[in-house]
Amino acid sequence: MLLALDPYPALLRLLDHTDEDIISDTISSIYKLILTGKDTTPQNSKHPHFETMSAACGIEKIFKLFQRTACGIEQIFKLFQRNNQNEDIKDTASLCLGRLFRAKDFPNELMKNQIVNHIKSLKDDANKWTRETANDILEELTCADENQDDDTEEDEDQEEYEEDEDEEDEDEVKKILNLTD
Repeated sequence: MLLALDPYPALLRLLDHTDEDIISDTISSIYKLILTGKDTTPQNSKHPHFETMSAACGIEKIFKLFQRTACGIEQIFKLFQRNNQNEDIKDTASLCLGRLFRAKDFPNELMKNQIVNHIKSLKDDANKWTRETANDILEELTCADENQDDDTEEDEDQEEYEEDEDEEDEDEVKKILNLTD
């Protein structure tokens, strides 16, 4: 019911907020919405919210949030904080993108490498939920890669078959032409 109200555009705008608490709550809300669609379609099909997020430029916005890092004095201060909210935001952003790209290719290798490597690092997280979620998402992404590889192999097999057929057709034409000369 909430998804019928198209909450993603408003939530995505909140990611530009200056208050880290609001950003953290927003990315958590986005993750929970993405999670609601997880089991509504088979694991090997694209996430049902992928198109909506893509149309709202959500993928780019979440990736920018993931890449954002604090610098200078602010970064040093955050290292001494007990709860590093910036890292939690980065973790949740990577989990959002991992869920969305479960049966889709990442738009570029940079995004794929950064997101997948970060999710892999979460497999050793102190938080049990984070570890289990990271493992679940990596399994989905692995299945997606295997499906992509299978599709590529099928395409290559089809191309080879078509090339063989073309060569056979050319051979038959040559035989016919030689017979009629």
